[in-house]
Amino acid sequence: MDSIYRETISEALLRRAVIQDHENELAAIPPEDELRKMYTFSPQHEARMKTLFQKEKRRENKIVIFTALRRAAVVVAVIGSLLLGLLLSNSEVRAKVWTVMREWFEGFTRYSYNQEYFGDYDYDIEWTFDYLPDGYAEREKLDMGPSAAAIFYTDADGNEITFQYSPAHEISFGISNEHTTFESIVYNGLEYDVYTAISDEYPSRIIWVMDNYAMNLTGYVEVDELLRMAQSVTPK
Repeated sequence: MDSIYRETISEALLRRAVIQDHENELAAIPPEDELRKMYTFSPQHEARMKTLFQKEKRRENKIVIFTALRRAAVVVAVIGSLLLGLLLSNSEVRAKVWTVMREWFEGFTRYSYNQEYFGDYDYDIEWTFDYLPDGYAEREKLDMGPSAAAIFYTDADGNEITFQYSPAHEISFGISNEHTTFESIVYNGLEYDVYTAISDEYPSRIIWVMDNYAMNLTGYVEVDELLRMAQSVTPK
């Protein structure tokens, strides 16, 4: 009996010691406010994570854009020629022929271009910029078809500006109009549709036509920088 009693007492004491140790560990944990201060990420870490998320978001958007561009070029070239041929057979419609059509939908705007009006252009032109924001340089160029391309400019932090161009009658643009404000700016006889982002989490965009080429400039930079780029575009 003494042996059983001693074992029972020992188990009870050991159990109590374990419980007490656990309670002491819990009591040693700082309050939530102190933990938040102790384990708050630094501004540098937050900036790096934000950059990584933006890169991934741009990568996903790039895939969607290129897929849409390829499909749009084929669809517009085939269907556009048929529809415009029918429309232009009507003298009243011919008299009111459109050049650039902007269609506004909830969440996005679609740009399409009149094949009859924009049919003549120089196939040998490649476009570049006389001005780039500080730190930006061309990183990659993707050929999207005859005289059509998408060019990517990046800086040392991985921020990206995308420039797309194509003969106007061979393409249409579908762009997001959410999280932006819109204005049209005329400079040197050209009209620039400017979509200014309301937050640095979203890109600003500029759409315009030059020498019968449709152009789309998108970037996570100040819209004034994008506009200065757009106004400096020049053939190589």
